[in-house]
Amino acid sequence: MKLKFCGAARCVTGSCHMLCYDGGKVLIDCGMRQGADEKGELGASDFAFDPKEIDAVLLTHAHIDHSGLLPLLVKRGFDGKIITTKATAELSGIMLPDSAKIQEQDAEYQNRKNLRAGKPMVEPMYTSADAQKTLEYFQPVSYGDIVEVWPGLRARFNDIGHLLGSAAIELWAEEKGTTTKLVFSGDIGRDERPILRDPSSIDGADYVVIEGTYGDREHDATTEEDKEKQLADVYLRLKLDEPLLFYVTGYRCRWMTGAAHMELLPEYLFDKAKIRTHQQAVSARLARLTKPLEGKTEAEKELAVHDFILENVRYDKLKKPYSHEILGPMTQGVGVCEGIAKTIKALCDQLGLWCIVALSEADPARGIKYRHTWNVVRVGGQYYHLDATFDNSLQRGEKRYDYFNLDDGRFFRDHEPLVLPVPACTDGKGFYYRNVSFTKPEDLEKRLAQALRKKRTSFVFHWRGGGLNRDTLQQLLALAGRLAAERGKRASCSVNFPQAVIQLEFSEAPQESITIQQANEAEEAAVPSE
Repeated sequence: MKLKFCGAARCVTGSCHMLCYDGGKVLIDCGMRQGADEKGELGASDFAFDPKEIDAVLLTHAHIDHSGLLPLLVKRGFDGKIITTKATAELSGIMLPDSAKIQEQDAEYQNRKNLRAGKPMVEPMYTSADAQKTLEYFQPVSYGDIVEVWPGLRARFNDIGHLLGSAAIELWAEEKGTTTKLVFSGDIGRDERPILRDPSSIDGADYVVIEGTYGDREHDATTEEDKEKQLADVYLRLKLDEPLLFYVTGYRCRWMTGAAHMELLPEYLFDKAKIRTHQQAVSARLARLTKPLEGKTEAEKELAVHDFILENVRYDKLKKPYSHEILGPMTQGVGVCEGIAKTIKALCDQLGLWCIVALSEADPARGIKYRHTWNVVRVGGQYYHLDATFDNSLQRGEKRYDYFNLDDGRFFRDHEPLVLPVPACTDGKGFYYRNVSFTKPEDLEKRLAQALRKKRTSFVFHWRGGGLNRDTLQQLLALAGRLAAERGKRASCSVNFPQAVIQLEFSEAPQESITIQQANEAEEAAVPSE
């Protein structure tokens, strides 16, 4: 019997161990390297063994750093059984196809770059078809069941409290009348955590392969207050990630004295019949809205979703309960930032466009009364901030793109720090007004004169000629006023100071010369004095 470490040795991710026993070869996990452990270019992962020679795989849990290379294993010739718990098998049915989709999208993005650079095309590490085929090899078992993996080699899965379905695996190998016991811990959970059971104990072993990621740290005892905070965090993340749970407004929980579990009691906005009615209405409208966008590019889909909010959703100053969910924007035409951001995510999910809901804290000292939510989207392989609430002017029918595809530097000029982490948005070239930006008054003058000749009534641009303040704005407005007067018009402007976006209006009737654009959510842009 021999044990070979093919992954997660001297690094955190990519768990994969190979046990050679009596002519058979069994893998314990087959994970993908992620984050700082990731090496090589797309599709360059190679195994330290021939996949065709592997007879079985024992999977500890569904996380991609433990399961993510299973489709590649199958793609390269593995046709044995994948033994794991029932919950892990079900979770893998979600996570492996999702991983395949990411591989396909990454390959598509890389090929667009390679095409422009004259480089050869690449293939995804594996495809959705490979992932679906892999699921056919799964053989689910229950905790505590002893199964034969190979003649003379038996296994038992024990709840290890890390993830739904996660397990530590006991292996008994009989050789020459002697039984050797091995234990593979997988990732180990913590005691007294909400929802998950405590890790089970295992009696005795000859050899133990144990996860040691945090083995050098002392963990404080978890109090009931800690448990409630953890549960609140899980609930918050779930609600932000699953906008179709619009009918759940909160929860109560009850701790069972002397037990390792708790009772969770959801609170609902409607009764069961109304929930079903609203679900049908929301699903039908999502389908109607997204069907015309099938076949469009990611950028076209994003723009259409953003404009739907601006054209159809009014900000609800009364902040009614349904305005915090997709129900308000989708069925009532009203919403607050939370409902708007969840609606955008629901539409993007329907369109296959990567999107999450971002959340920032309130700041009462600055007059910011409420937490604020918006979206982070991935378009063309780049991450951007998208805040349709801030673009959703209080004036009906007016479209603004001040917060369309901003990077971190520009976005956080007037947004509070994040409550939950999101991917870094580093591309400054996605800003909607980047192609209509000026650093010199003379360049602006040429474009304004052209717009007035074409009888345009408005002109929006981004000012990059140093900091935008009152004095600079007055100079630009004076320039626009002179050009407008030559055509018998009057000039006025609306300005978003933090984003340095100016909208000029040309009309025959006199109006207020400068209007400061205000965000919703009772947040107001600061006006620089100099």
